[in-house]
Formats: sequence, structure tokens, C-alpha cells
Amino acid sequence: MINNYKIEINEYLSIFYKLFKKETYEEAIEYINFLKEKLINFPPILAKYLKKKFFPEYKKYIHFLKKRHKGKLDCTNNQIENYIGNTMPKAHKKKFRTLEGIFNQIMHQKDGWIEKRKQELTN
Repeated sequence: MINNYKIEINEYLSIFYKLFKKETYEEAIEYINFLKEKLINFPPILAKYLKKKFFPEYKKYIHFLKKRHKGKLDCTNNQIENYIGNTMPKAHKKKFRTLEGIFNQIMHQKDGWIEKRKQELTN
């Protein structure tokens, strides 16, 4: 019984994960509309998660498809690591070494705190 339920959830998750393989922003939006139509067929626990957590904020997850630089970035992130290593002060680098630091950074970004501080500092 439980194994059948797990298999069913995994099948629907694979349908959901296809969203992140879309090539363009428009295709992703169309696929989200498709998911909203088919939500009735999804297992209740997955449908509840999608309704309450994913659909209200889905544009954040597919925003990378909108950017002009998509497909033009290097395959490796060594340049990014080098940039962070050379430009960030030691205290900032340490923020990202603990789970608590990463969590705080994500929560501040979500609350818009970081963007507000950037605006305050540049004005």
C-alpha cells in the first residue's frame, strides 16, 4: 500500500520536475498552467504543497529562463568562486560557511532586506 503511494507520488513529481527542463520562460508559464489544470489528479499531499507553497511564488523558480545571459555562462563556477574569494571580506565569506549563515542570507533576501540595504547605500 505505502509502496504504491510512493510510486504514485514519484510519478507525479516527475511530471512536476519537467517544468525545470523547459527552454523558455513562455514554455514554463504554459506548463505551469497545465499543472494547475491537472492538480485535481495529483495526490493530496503534493497538491496541497503546490497550492500553498509553489504556485504563489513560482516566478522566482523560473526567473532564470528570462535572463538574457542564459546559455552564455561558463560551465564551471571557478570564476565565481575566485571573484568571491578576492572581493569579499573575510567576515562575509564566513557567513556562507555555516547552515545558520546561509539560512539567514536566504531569509534576508526573501524579506527584501538585502535589496533595501543596497538602495540605502547607493543613494
